[in-house]
Amino acid sequence: KSSQYPPVGSVICFRIMVASHEHNCSQSAYPFFGLFRTMQHLRSNSQRFACSWLLLIGAILLFAGCATVPRPALELARASQAIEQARTAMAERDSPLDWRFALTAMTAATEADQAGKYDAAKQMSERAQIHAELARVKAQAAQARSDVQAREAENQQLREELKVASDKAKE
Repeated sequence: KSSQYPPVGSVICFRIMVASHEHNCSQSAYPFFGLFRTMQHLRSNSQRFACSWLLLIGAILLFAGCATVPRPALELARASQAIEQARTAMAERDSPLDWRFALTAMTAATEADQAGKYDAAKQMSERAQIHAELARVKAQAAQARSDVQAREAENQQLREELKVASDKAKE
């Protein structure tokens, strides 16, 4: 038994385009409005269902395609600041591995930013910030250890001087 209508899958898109052109939807302020009116003219529920799914998928793809990632200026500034703080804390000397990781990540973030790859730039700048902060903390810890050792050496020297002075006082 042949049907007077062609198969749904083969003509849905063509039907939507023709109907939207007939309804002059391109001049409308709401371009999808013509497609919704087109759905009223479709003959069966299965055609309306297929058309509604196509509209939904099209709208999702349209909005997903229009979404842009903003330039990570704040993240880049934070990473630069963290690197400067690490430099001030002498991280180059006390934590060279983390310092190199921070610089490498910052270079990659800057290159990605200049190339317009803002998502990668954000990730790399966050990584640079983390490595710079780690290098700074390790450098500060090394400086604190050095200060403690210097104080211990001073204390030891004072103990020896006190011992010599007490030995002289006993004589």
